[in-house]
Order: sequence, then structure tokens, then C-alpha cells
Amino acid sequence: MSQVLVRCPVHGIQSAGGMFGGDASVIFRNVGLSCPVPGCRQTASMLEGEYEFRDSLRLPTLFTPTPAEARRLRNVLIWAQAEAASDRRPAEAIAATIERTLEKDAPAVAGWLSAFKGPVSANAAAWLAVLLAILMWVTSGSDGLTPEDVSRIVEETVKTVQDGGSPAGGPPAIPPAAPDAPATGP
Repeated sequence: MSQVLVRCPVHGIQSAGGMFGGDASVIFRNVGLSCPVPGCRQTASMLEGEYEFRDSLRLPTLFTPTPAEARRLRNVLIWAQAEAASDRRPAEAIAATIERTLEKDAPAVAGWLSAFKGPVSANAAAWLAVLLAILMWVTSGSDGLTPEDVSRIVEETVKTVQDGGSPAGGPPAIPPAAPDAPATGP
């Protein structure tokens, strides 16, 4: 039987099984299940997204933030870029804040990144650059982010860092939204 990921308010993200047998492609939105932790009576929300079941645990195959999630993620991106440029906080602390934000507002993306965390996060500056690049992509208004996009972003960012690119400020900043037209007159 295939499994999905659910978020329990007490136990965090858990794997819940027995959803489907065989292969299927299903889109889930606003689905609540019982927490799979024995003895827990909490309702756990399924991580939204399109799932492709192949008799194994799968994360959603596409993440597109809601407008509220995109705003929160963009605010963290702007904060993290400013912190990285100022050297007020170590890269590890900035990365930890981004990771917590992704776990809350983009859990599928956080799950996709977990495969890279060990090898890449050993270099704090490179890991911060990866996280900033991911935030930039998610908040850029693209059609969404896939696990393949995450893999490519990680590879390209790490290569840039290894080739001597500067991860300190992360990737180039996203230009701010166009200001309202200035008032004319005296």
C-alpha cells in the first residue's frame, strides 16, 4: 500500500499508509486524517499536492505556494538576504530559520531538500546559498517547484560555490515589486 505524508499538530510530519494499492496519480487538497502515531487522537492534515503512487512513500510532485505562503516565504527571503549581506548572524542561524519556514509553509520542498541536507549543509555558506536559491524560485511567480527543480538548483548552486562563486550574499536578490507610479506635480 502507498503512503502519504501528514502533519500532526503534536507529532509533526508523519507517514500515513494504506491509502492506495498499485499505481495512481491523485491531487489532495484540505484532507484530514487521524494521526498515524499509536495512541494519538489528533487530526493530521495531509500535505497538499499531486501524489504519484508507486507502492512507496512519495512527496507531492509539484509545490505551488498559496498567495499567503508566497508572501511569508518572500519576507523570509528578503530578511535572509539582508542578514547574509550584513554578517550579523552566522550562515547556520540564517539557514536554520529558512529551514523552519520551509517546514511550515512549504513542507514538500523541505522534504525534497532533506535528501541533500547532509552532504551540502556541511558547508554552511553553500547550504545557505541553496536555501536562498530555493526561496527565490518559489517566490518568483513560477509555475511551481518540482523535486527535479530542487535537484538542479542544489547542483548548480553547489557548483557555483565550488567554482569560487560567493555564497555569502546568496544568489542575486529578486528585484522588489515595482513601486506605484510617483505622483506628478510641484
